[in-house]
Amino acid sequence: MVWARLDDGFPSHPKIAGLPNDAFRAHVTAICYCARYLTDGYLTDVVSLSIAGSERTRNALVSAGLWRKK
Repeated sequence: MVWARLDDGFPSHPKIAGLPNDAFRAHVTAICYCARYLTDGYLTDVVSLSIAGSERTRNALVSAGLWRKK
């Protein structure tokens, strides 16, 4: 079992606090995915869209500076 550790101030960080709920959930899910599969923080386009659920959510994470597109 792999662990993904989050700081207790994570939810109140300026990049995180303004996220819509679906984007917050997608970001935490992506952190867990990357930890489980040892991807060093990289997601394929298919996986990122699957985790985000929509292009709008993925764009919110890119706009917040949390995710980058290739």
